[in-house]
Amino acid sequence: MHVYTDAQGKAWEVRLNVTLLRRVRDVLGLDLNALVADGLADLGKFLRDPMRVVEVLFVLCEEQAQRDGVTPEQFGTALYGDCIVDATDALLEELIDFFPNPRTRKLLRELIAKSREVRDLVTEDLSRQILALDSADVAKSLSAA
Repeated sequence: MHVYTDAQGKAWEVRLNVTLLRRVRDVLGLDLNALVADGLADLGKFLRDPMRVVEVLFVLCEEQAQRDGVTPEQFGTALYGDCIVDATDALLEELIDFFPNPRTRKLLRELIAKSREVRDLVTEDLSRQILALDSADVAKSLSAA
């Protein structure tokens, strides 16, 4: 089980087991187990779709939501910004822990760590490029166009 906190300060427990895996497939038509096939392309596509991630999270947390009187709309409304990153990380960690093969889990963790490292490097590079822009030069080039 992994926990994240939404924008309202509410802690959510993300659990994944065979029953919940089947429920996600039946309710959303998404096979979470298949996301790690084909070089993880499907996992990458899934993780870039925050609406789909939130749908999956709600199915996984639905029992807790019902117990606490949280509607799907309220659930989704409380997920944005850093909260959705934390929720996605919790889901990803839970998905990794679900796999019974320790080698598979290790490889997935290494891959996720490397992708986060690449993301951070790209963000730093873009930040440097933005800071290096000369506002006057940009304004001149725009007015000349």
